[in-house]
Amino acid sequence: MLNTIAKRYLKAILKSWKTEDLDGLLKELEKVACATKNDKFSDLMHSPYVSFQDKQQLLLTLIESKDKKVSNLLSLLLENKRLEVIPYLCEELKGFISQTHNFYKGVVYAKEKMSDVEVLKIRDSLAKRLNIGLELICQETHKDEIALVIDGLDVEISFSNERFLNDLKSHILKAI
Repeated sequence: MLNTIAKRYLKAILKSWKTEDLDGLLKELEKVACATKNDKFSDLMHSPYVSFQDKQQLLLTLIESKDKKVSNLLSLLLENKRLEVIPYLCEELKGFISQTHNFYKGVVYAKEKMSDVEVLKIRDSLAKRLNIGLELICQETHKDEIALVIDGLDVEISFSNERFLNDLKSHILKAI
């Protein structure tokens, strides 16, 4: 539900903001999104005992930008009680920016730490195949598998030893 609302706000933002200004907007929205994760901040923003002007002033002190559009957007979200939409709006905005720049970020999950050379080989190969700019980082996981996830492209590639062995057993049993 909040994702759908965020898409509507993004549509309005794209109509009124220049594409080169979206990076600055994203930075400001991420600050507010980080603050909304704090329970005390969230309680304060939803409190009926705190005036709208005080809430608005608190939001505006969080951001560094003096851009009137950013403050108007935050005031609009506050007025419509839509501050919960901001993290979803950030994700939608990141996706749009990645799409316009044709540059994406991905994560390689592996049981053991991969060398930088291996990660670079995967990145270069995949970027060439998909014709995109790509940044990959490696994270260790406890599962006995390797997986690659690229946000924004909805790409997920994984290989699991356990699943491979189960499929192999199933195939052998069917052949018998």
